[in-house]
Amino acid sequence: MRWIDTHCHLDASEFDVDRNAVVKRARVAGVKQMVLPAVAHTNFDIVCQMAHEHGFVCALDIHPLYVNEATETDLEEALNGLH
Repeated sequence: MRWIDTHCHLDASEFDVDRNAVVKRARVAGVKQMVLPAVAHTNFDIVCQMAHEHGFVCALDIHPLYVNEATETDLEEALNGLH
């Protein structure tokens, strides 16, 4: 069976120690794709970098918790996928 993890915050600090092992275990379990969502402009780059490094997909977004901190430019970058 082929699985897709549609919402994985692989960039979270909880994964710093074993991020590659997490990805390996997911692949062994049949996860063929992961969507890594960004939550704010400050993590657009790292989320996209991790997605590309592992062959996954990044989703640029502004989480509701960070909307008040977001600028128009941040929103434009998220909507236009400029990373």
